[in-house]
Amino acid sequence: MSWMSQMLVFGTLIAVGLSWKVLTRGLKKDPYSMHFIIPLILAVGIILIEYFDKFGFDPNNRNIKDWVDGAVYLNNMLTPILLLATIYLLYRTWLTSKQELADARDIMRKKEELELLRSRVQLLNKFLDTTPSDYLDFKADVMVLNINSETNGVGFLNDLQPLLNRTKRLLLNEESLFIFNDARVFTALKAINTSIGNNAPTYRDIFSTQIKHGSAVYMSRMRSGLEERTDEEIKLILSNLVRLLYKETYFAECRDNKDYDVNIEPIKHQDMLVTEMALSIIQLVKNSNYECELFNEYRFHFSSMEFAGLQELTNSNSL
Repeated sequence: MSWMSQMLVFGTLIAVGLSWKVLTRGLKKDPYSMHFIIPLILAVGIILIEYFDKFGFDPNNRNIKDWVDGAVYLNNMLTPILLLATIYLLYRTWLTSKQELADARDIMRKKEELELLRSRVQLLNKFLDTTPSDYLDFKADVMVLNINSETNGVGFLNDLQPLLNRTKRLLLNEESLFIFNDARVFTALKAINTSIGNNAPTYRDIFSTQIKHGSAVYMSRMRSGLEERTDEEIKLILSNLVRLLYKETYFAECRDNKDYDVNIEPIKHQDMLVTEMALSIIQLVKNSNYECELFNEYRFHFSSMEFAGLQELTNSNSL
């Protein structure tokens, strides 16, 4: 082997040794490229080594024919390899462009779904600040009667009476605490709740109510010690009771009337809009390829208690 061939072999070994880490890292990221590039380098190295081993190299040679013949030989031998390299680079460029286009489409799709989600959340947020309709008030009155009938005939109303007696002290005019009758118990509760300074609850207030017990159990536990409670505590108890009764009524309506007729019951449809909006948002999130991102965006727009209430609502009305 000529000295030039030896130098090429030695230089190739040094180059491979210095770039080994780079080649190894590249092999992990793009094994197909490395499987093509390494044989390509070896092929060029073998051609050059064989040429200089057979024909040698004399930089002082002034015979132009020898230089031309050497150039033609190397050109003919290396051109197919370089052509393959060019084709491969074009192929890799096409793959990269294809991936970038796919990534751009993915980003646009994600942006579109986020914008759609935000618009739905904005509508839901707006509607959560409205108050329930008269239809839900009527159904809440029916709910109170059902609760009372399930607690030994007069259990719920008996538990409620001490709260009402204690509430008299908060009213400027005791006559405003009108006598209950079995038909309009909830309506009276709501009116008294407003009379003592509590705002009429909105859907946001209703869904934010996080009480571990049902209204009957809650009222039974609140009955003891009412005389010792402060005025503010009494106001809070009555406000929570009204919200809880609203919540139980609303959830019962959602469970029992999933296929209601909008044309027949437009007032009821107004109340059910909250459920429809919340379900449409959950459906959008679950059908998306970006479920985690959309879910976090949805949760971001509500307090923890509001979000827990909406989750409870959608879980009880599975898609």
